[in-house]
Amino acid sequence: MMNNYSDIFGWVGGTSGLARGQDANRQRRGFSYVNNYSQKRTYCLNVLTSKKCAFTIAEVLITLGIIGVVAAMTLPVLLSKYQSKANATAFKKQYAVLTDTIAYLSLEENLNKCYIYYAADTETGVGYYGKVNEDCDALYAGIVQKLNLTPVENDFGDIYKADTDVISGGGKSINATVKYLDSVRRSKAYLTKDGAIYFFDSNVMYMSLDTNGYKGPNKWGYDVFFMALTSNNLSNRIILSDGPASIVDKGGCLPRTILQNKEDKCDANQDFTGKWY
Repeated sequence: MMNNYSDIFGWVGGTSGLARGQDANRQRRGFSYVNNYSQKRTYCLNVLTSKKCAFTIAEVLITLGIIGVVAAMTLPVLLSKYQSKANATAFKKQYAVLTDTIAYLSLEENLNKCYIYYAADTETGVGYYGKVNEDCDALYAGIVQKLNLTPVENDFGDIYKADTDVISGGGKSINATVKYLDSVRRSKAYLTKDGAIYFFDSNVMYMSLDTNGYKGPNKWGYDVFFMALTSNNLSNRIILSDGPASIVDKGGCLPRTILQNKEDKCDANQDFTGKWY
């Protein structure tokens, strides 16, 4: 007849001295430790109730609390990076659509005299303005027609921040002489098929775009971007650039920063020198 717990549960390995005394004491209280070396696992069993030993509620709650604290610290950072990447991707998409259309119209339709800034000549250092109203009117109409844009009411002037508010809040602009919000207010607004809003300034070839329309955050350099048509002295190519003017709220990205795939560096140390991209 088996008269010890090792006979019942297959005690593996020997113990001596104090260890044997402790094991015997545990056995008298109804517990046995089983070491199954072939399966490389150890567990605790109460032989009187046939219940396995487990973590206490307090231990579980402490563990969950630690996990919660770590998640609370890291989740906002992860969400911020995800949103920044999403904003950059949305801008790149809209920028590509606009620039492809402008390139087609300026070359195929010979509408290459609509820009507000001609880059400085490398020898003389002189820059030029070269806006021709007829070309600008035709370019506007061509973009609207080719992209099948829908005119919408322009009430975004009450949604976006004024220039002074942006600067006082830690934002920056490339050209402080430009009244950015005034430009948006006097612009004609058009809705794209995927929900973006394009703004075409009625006076000069400033363009703004809101990548997600009325959806937030409606902040400069996040989902709202300001640019202008420019050119250079080497070709008739018209470029949509932030060089002549652009503005960003604190933490926002300049168009050039996104187009150079540096959206992780959208801070006050971005290149605000005014170079056109």
